[in-house]
Amino acid sequence: MLKREFSSDDTEGRWSLKTLKVSWSNSKKYAKRQPKAYYVDVTDSIASRMLQAMLRVTYTSPLVVHWATEFLAWLYFDMDGYDSNEHSDKLENIAKAAVREYMNDGEFSIGLITPHIVFNYLDYLLWQKTKQDFQFEFRNSVEHWYPQHPIDSNVKWDEQDLNHFGNLCLVSMDIDKLVLGLCAPTYLHY
Repeated sequence: MLKREFSSDDTEGRWSLKTLKVSWSNSKKYAKRQPKAYYVDVTDSIASRMLQAMLRVTYTSPLVVHWATEFLAWLYFDMDGYDSNEHSDKLENIAKAAVREYMNDGEFSIGLITPHIVFNYLDYLLWQKTKQDFQFEFRNSVEHWYPQHPIDSNVKWDEQDLNHFGNLCLVSMDIDKLVLGLCAPTYLHY
């Protein structure tokens, strides 16, 4: 179970991966054994946590959680025992399929309608390479890194270059500050 945990000094929250455990206690109050359920951290699957967080922030609407349905169906029907590497592989294949759809179109200059999964998957690949401390965040907008209508420059980019993946980034507005996600040319958050 993927969830966001907040501590007293952490207002951003951190993604955590939990598993349900059940213990049985003998209670004098009851004539039979009583189950007690609790959650514990899954510590052997950092990649799975990152992939689930990536997919969760990519597909924010309850109507597009197809990745969760596909993953849960796989766990139920096809998973035979627990293997953190298999979990990660399955989640990565789900993400790759969505990115592959974008790549197969061959049109990388679609501007603001570039799917969020493309940016988030690149973030995942960068994290996988560096293993730096990084958290996936909800971002609600694709924006141009180099402005569409520059004020202080004589340089005007071609429409294709302006709307190319390399000039786009994911952003969100947070009350007083602009929060940048992936900015393809500079990778500011690393």
